[in-house]
Amino acid sequence: MATAALIQVEGSTLDAPNLLLVTTIPSSPNSVHQLISNGVYVERQKIIVVKGAIAPRAAYEPFASLLISVDSPGSTAVNPSWFTYKNIRKGMFGMGGN
Repeated sequence: MATAALIQVEGSTLDAPNLLLVTTIPSSPNSVHQLISNGVYVERQKIIVVKGAIAPRAAYEPFASLLISVDSPGSTAVNPSWFTYKNIRKGMFGMGGN
């Protein structure tokens, strides 16, 4: 994560802090300790937003009452229908092929 900044967003209060953690190097959200080491305590937050395909589930599931997965486009999209396959064997990933 390298250098990080914890920004208290407008509208924050001591009882309901709105925080944004910004890092200089992208990092996979593998552990809640990445937030805790920067002064964000997950058990005090109403909502935590992290970007990742699999790592956030293992890191945050023990603390979360609800996880919402978002299937956004990208090189690691969860849904294979986001991609166009040209040379795929028939039946692979539930899709037909030539």
